[in-house]
Amino acid sequence: MARPGGLLSALVAFVALALTLLKVPFFATLVRPEPKSITTCDTPAHGLRYAIIYLVCLLPAPLLYYWLVGYPYYMQPQWFKFLTKFWPNEIFNMTPVNSLLLFNVVVGVILLAVYVLVFLLIARKAGCGWVNTGLKLPVAQVCKALLLAVVSFGLVYALVYACSGLSGTEFSFFKFHLMPMDGAHWRSFFVYLPVWLFFFLLVSVIFNSFTRINNAPAWLNYVLIAVASCGGLAVMFAYDYGKLFATGVRGIEYIPGTTSAEWLATIGMTFPTALAGIMLFSLLFILPLAAIASRVLFKKSGSAWLGGFLLSFVVLAFTMSEMVINV
Repeated sequence: MARPGGLLSALVAFVALALTLLKVPFFATLVRPEPKSITTCDTPAHGLRYAIIYLVCLLPAPLLYYWLVGYPYYMQPQWFKFLTKFWPNEIFNMTPVNSLLLFNVVVGVILLAVYVLVFLLIARKAGCGWVNTGLKLPVAQVCKALLLAVVSFGLVYALVYACSGLSGTEFSFFKFHLMPMDGAHWRSFFVYLPVWLFFFLLVSVIFNSFTRINNAPAWLNYVLIAVASCGGLAVMFAYDYGKLFATGVRGIEYIPGTTSAEWLATIGMTFPTALAGIMLFSLLFILPLAAIASRVLFKKSGSAWLGGFLLSFVVLAFTMSEMVINV
């Protein structure tokens, strides 16, 4: 029995429980004054510079998505491998997740390079330092943030199991799921987790120390962060499927590179973007929610660690739940 409201409630519950536990004396020591962002748009020149960097950061995801994700499916019973950039193996054994792993790594490295350049060339000259990244926290407190994320994630996910086992309730809406997973899926969860930790710690830092503008109203910062999380992908999606509805033909029909004469002479067929396009639905749903949650957790805790840890768990569980249903 699917409960659309249950899915959203569960996603909110991860964050709500973490915020509640922050008031417990043991975890309350995590809380710090929120550091200022490295971005202040107090002149037209500063505003223009911010807009240019913001738009540049939106470009890697849509430009690389279909190329990196490929055709993320593996038909082992038929002994036929569709095009993907990261073949499944005994360790990384879920091809669709492999595709997203590669996407997270490549886009994450590009965003990290842009952020480091902005920090070194602009922010440091303006007097900003390590504290402004939201990462300056004693090791013991970082471990405590990790523990808080694990407890919050574990308790809410236990509720997902309980509801499924006792009443058959499924936390699903459309093709979005948060489902109980078996032992094999949890083993894969921990294999893929380091990459999701890297990506969501990184974007937690970027959203809260660069995308957020010091002298902007809170609502505008939430909008900027939500758009930064998926704006480029959303524009690509609108073009791709908008053209499909208008003409009956998608705007981006095939995986880049699979329509060339050299490819066709070697492989003999092109590869469609159909499955990667379907996976994009889930990203456009979960990424802005995760970005907003990252902002809330950063504002309340004063650092990027809690949001990075918790959201990496939640988004990866959301991704793996798709595999429980579809693989």
